[in-house]
Amino acid sequence: MHCIQIQSDPFVVMNPQQSNNKQTTHSVVQIINSESYASMNSPTRKAVYYVWNQEKNPLLPYISGRNITAMLQCSRDRFIYKLKRVRNGLDYDDTTKDGFIHDDESEELIGLLKEVQSNKECMTLKEARLLVSEVVGRRRVDVGLGKMISESGMRRWMSNNGFTMSRPLKMYDVKSMIDRRTAVQFFSNVRLLRDLEHYPLNLMFNMDEWWISTEKKQMSGKEIHTPDIDSICQQSSDTDHITLIDCIATSNHYMKPSYIIPSPLRDTTKMKEYLLDDLHLIVNHSGYMTGVIFNKWINEILVPYVNEKRTTPDQHTLLSCDAHVSSINEEALQTLKHNNIDMIVLPVHSTSKYQSLDVGIYSSYKDNFRRYYRGKGGLYNLLFASINAFQCSFIPTKIQGAWEASHILDENINEYLNTLKDAEVEESSTLTDYANRICVSHYHYSIRNTRSIVL
Repeated sequence: MHCIQIQSDPFVVMNPQQSNNKQTTHSVVQIINSESYASMNSPTRKAVYYVWNQEKNPLLPYISGRNITAMLQCSRDRFIYKLKRVRNGLDYDDTTKDGFIHDDESEELIGLLKEVQSNKECMTLKEARLLVSEVVGRRRVDVGLGKMISESGMRRWMSNNGFTMSRPLKMYDVKSMIDRRTAVQFFSNVRLLRDLEHYPLNLMFNMDEWWISTEKKQMSGKEIHTPDIDSICQQSSDTDHITLIDCIATSNHYMKPSYIIPSPLRDTTKMKEYLLDDLHLIVNHSGYMTGVIFNKWINEILVPYVNEKRTTPDQHTLLSCDAHVSSINEEALQTLKHNNIDMIVLPVHSTSKYQSLDVGIYSSYKDNFRRYYRGKGGLYNLLFASINAFQCSFIPTKIQGAWEASHILDENINEYLNTLKDAEVEESSTLTDYANRICVSHYHYSIRNTRSIVL
């Protein structure tokens, strides 16, 4: 792959191995007339985003700025002005108009935001704008390349769709919301599945995803949520962040970790220097977990590992995870069903008590991460620190202690449940009722079809 040299004049971008012959021009016309560009009514906009896209993707058919403006019959001066805006990270237009998000995309975004808030991960305004880019970018090339909805446009959409913003609760406030009724229901479902399938220790897993960032979110910041559910404080999403997907077994082993990063790693020298050659990397626009990535992790990491450990092909596996949006999608459930993997989702706001990875390993991981982090920022440093922290923290004794602390394997769970209190405050009941409301219908469906239990 060769580099395209970007010079001061956008019309003299040179690529010696490509030429503007008739075949290339025909290919360019086909791409510009495709569905990805259909939402762009302006020929100048199409020209700008095609040229910008080809600068980022050398595999696209090459056409110079001069030739594409002639082909689309648009103003060269306006093309230059708009291209400079986009190259500098600005919106194509000075303002973002209403209609940025289509109705079907709005429905998807509403569902995503509500699911995220159910698991103490309410989003900031910036994170919501990135999520919009993730969804709308499937339809619009310019959005997929970095264009974002404006803050005012995002606020208008929130107001029109029943969302508000407020300062989040701290985690110690949330822990008091886990009542005995919720815990009894969860552990009853765990026992139900264990009695049905008698899972061996090497086929019971806990999976989680951790946001790794160089900064903590300020407690004064506001997060997006519906008026009936409080927002909960979470990790920040500054410019340098990654997401770690990890999974441990009750046999005290772990699967190969996966990392979601917001941009590709292109410097092979740095990759060798930071020992990043053998990582399982997934790239998306935001660097966060999505339904697509969750499905990718199931197929590329979980299923191969499970098949390697099974003694018979029909042997069932138990996977526990939190109530993140990506865990609950039809494609994932069908893939799990097809591979005899039973999934149980933890109650909302309960990961600090019942998620094995949270209660037994995360603290050690954070301490080791601080020890290895070089403090210079950047994806390479974050990945380097995370890899070393992972190796120091994911050891058999700590994994065993994590399972014990979560009570998932307790044979006499009633002794623990009797130590819990009934709900004493209205907020606790509200959270529990909300979890049941969004998942109870899915629970009955899952038992019959996917053997997944969602609380």
